[in-house]
Amino acid sequence: IRDRYKELVKQSGRTFKAKVICTFPDNTQKIFTDSDIMQNGLKINDATSNEGSFDVGCAIIKELVLELDNSNKQLSDIDFSNAKFDVRIGLVIEQKYDGTTKTEWIKKGIYYTEEITENENFVSIVAYDAMSKFDKPYNSSLRFPQMLLSIFSDACTACGMTLRASPSPRDSTSSRMPSS
Repeated sequence: IRDRYKELVKQSGRTFKAKVICTFPDNTQKIFTDSDIMQNGLKINDATSNEGSFDVGCAIIKELVLELDNSNKQLSDIDFSNAKFDVRIGLVIEQKYDGTTKTEWIKKGIYYTEEITENENFVSIVAYDAMSKFDKPYNSSLRFPQMLLSIFSDACTACGMTLRASPSPRDSTSSRMPSS
């Protein structure tokens, strides 16, 4: 499948799909697909520096702008406050004569509700990735000097982030990365 994806993504006339898995604070989920998303209603804004400059050593917060169709008022009773959005973009890699398709999905990130705007025809949601949780002053009770892992762990705890183990590329030991 990966080889087919690599081949198709370079061609014109390819078909992409969108899927957003929304998890609410009570852990219920709702999946939004192309039929729920307004035309040009899914945008992910990211950057490497501030506009007009080249910043070294900064961290950029990714922003999701999601506009969902609400023309039939189907979203009127849904509270998107504190929701988590798992965004995926898919490339159709196979389409059969019976209309069924096979899609290769790529995760585009996890985002958390920041702002909700309701219109009579759509709901617009602005959400930020987990890096936004680090956008606060770092007041630590650690005594320095410290190992970087200790500082990172302390910063994650102070910002409400958890650490999860992931395999190290160099050996069989594990390193820890922020998770949400």
